[in-house]
Amino acid sequence: MNHEKLHSLKKHGVIGLPTIPRKLKQCDACILEKNIKQYFHDSYLREHRKIELIHSDLCGPVPAPSTNGNKYMMTFMDDYARMCWVYY
Repeated sequence: MNHEKLHSLKKHGVIGLPTIPRKLKQCDACILEKNIKQYFHDSYLREHRKIELIHSDLCGPVPAPSTNGNKYMMTFMDDYARMCWVYY
């Protein structure tokens, strides 16, 4: 958040925000942030057979378990077929 937003939140009663003095001089990070960003090129490389490359992700523990009591979820995605499997 920028200085004005933090000041506005503090003025509207948000408790616990630090008092940050406003700097008139820009730091290196501020200058670098304003540089033009180069975008990633689209990747057209895909696998040539099913189950040659599998992406997976694990989510959890979630605060509210499912009706079966599961607190975790795992996904598997085939890069070639774009099939997705979800296990709880």
